[in-house]
Amino acid sequence: MNQEIIDLINRRENQILLHSCIYYKFNDNLIEDWQYDSIGKDLLELAKDYPDEFEASYHYEDFIDYVNSETPSGFNLRYSTVENVSKAMHLLRLYGRNTTKFINDDSQIKK
Repeated sequence: MNQEIIDLINRRENQILLHSCIYYKFNDNLIEDWQYDSIGKDLLELAKDYPDEFEASYHYEDFIDYVNSETPSGFNLRYSTVENVSKAMHLLRLYGRNTTKFINDDSQIKK
C-alpha cells in the first residue's frame, strides 16, 4: 500500500469536510466552487485508482456514498464534528469573518 496516496486521500477528505462545514453550517465560503469541485474530483479519481488506499483512509466510511454518487455533495457528510467546527471557526476568524452569531445561535440550541 502506498502511504503517500493514503495521506493525500486523507487530506482531500479533510478539505471536503472542512469546507462543507464552512459552507453548510456557517453559510460562508473561503474557496470558490470550482476549487471545491476540483478537490472532490481529485478524491473521486484517487478512490477509483487506489481502492485499497481509499479503504485505508481515515474517513473511508463517511465517504463511501460520496465517491459512489452520481453527484457528490458535502451536504450529507458528517462535517459538524467538534473538530471540524473548531477548525472552521478558526479559519473564518483568520479571514476576518464574524462567528459570534453562530456561537450565540448554537448556545441557544443546546439549552
